[in-house]
Amino acid sequence: MLFPIVPIRTICTKIVYLLLIFPGACNSYLRLNPNAIMYNFDDGAQDWRVEGNSITGAVTNPKFDSNKGNLGGCLVVVDDAPSLWFFSAPAELVKKMASCYGKAFMFDIKVSSADQRGNTIILQGDKIQLTYSAANAPGPTWTTYYVKLDETGPWFKNASATIATKAEVQEVLQSLQKVLIRGDYKGGPDTGMLDNVWVQ
Repeated sequence: MLFPIVPIRTICTKIVYLLLIFPGACNSYLRLNPNAIMYNFDDGAQDWRVEGNSITGAVTNPKFDSNKGNLGGCLVVVDDAPSLWFFSAPAELVKKMASCYGKAFMFDIKVSSADQRGNTIILQGDKIQLTYSAANAPGPTWTTYYVKLDETGPWFKNASATIATKAEVQEVLQSLQKVLIRGDYKGGPDTGMLDNVWVQ
């Protein structure tokens, strides 16, 4: 299930917050947990892109800001078009998600304003698309979201009201082509930021 974490609810998120408080521990944590996936954007955009932020729906690059993150750097997108846009994960993350069934997927989002809701995450597989919509949209302060990569999400299949089964979630992760995190929650100009993407 995906929800803003207030207060911290799981051991996994406690680990995240401890590492954010003590940034020097991140490299040690990754050495001890080689299967962990972490994008803290302290040194750059780490190959993340933006999909849909134009009239043509082109894929573009987000801006990197070294100071505006939820501690450290983050990705920043200034929305200059009416089209819906998403942060698009790099090929490295897409590939590693194949072995992430049952793990926790977490990230921080901040937007200048919000007047819409919709798909918070899209997982695009070869034949099935899974979507998840959070109960609440983010706002002008950092909001951390947490979702399990399993059938308990719930994840919905192919833009329908049908909840994906365990086998379908596993199929999508095995054939994953895109991981998209929504950054646009307003039907007009706004700014969206992404930080601290974790899979563990």
